Amino acid sequence: MTDATVKFTPTQIDDLCLAFDKQRVIAELEQQRLSTAKGNLLAVIQHQGYTPGHAPKTTRLEGLLYIADATVGSTVEIAEGPVGELQSELSRLRKPKLFAELFDRKTTHKLKKDAPSALKAAIGAFAEEVQARLLGIFAQCFSVNSSAPKVSVELSASLREKEAEAQRKAEAKAAKAAKNSGSPATGPGRRGEKKAGK
Repeated sequence: MTDATVKFTPTQIDDLCLAFDKQRVIAELEQQRLSTAKGNLLAVIQHQGYTPGHAPKTTRLEGLLYIADATVGSTVEIAEGPVGELQSELSRLRKPKLFAELFDRKTTHKLKKDAPSALKAAIGAFAEEVQARLLGIFAQCFSVNSSAPKVSVELSASLREKEAEAQRKAEAKAAKAAKNSGSPATGPGRRGEKKAGK
């Protein structure tokens, strides 16, 4: 790092610029090499890979030491015009609070994770033509776009360990949820029944 209080000569400035420019060229060459290697690997993943059961947007290729995954994500773009139309329709139908369950309001709207099912559940009592109109407007509110595949490479043992840990956590969470939902009530009424039975 350089001292900002030191006055640099034009020659020293040129030296700094030259050092920067050399590193920029090296970085660009390395980026090109990385892009070529990624392209080669991606082509083989897409040609010979398979889709793991737990990751439908991923294509996996397995070697002896490494596992390579190509994952295609998606982005949701919000169309503000139909969002405003849907908000107006819901207000007109005396369902203004439903809009807050579908979209977060920021500078633009952000689609909430369970918006489609929330809308269907909330408008189920409306006439079919009203439901169809609302669902049609809702469908115009956003578009889903695929992003470029993301490629990752990990040692097989490391990935297997991570996946096993994720599976253990999911099973523990499911067991805890099942235990909490199936536990008998132990409120005051139950204690009162015990006392009455004594």
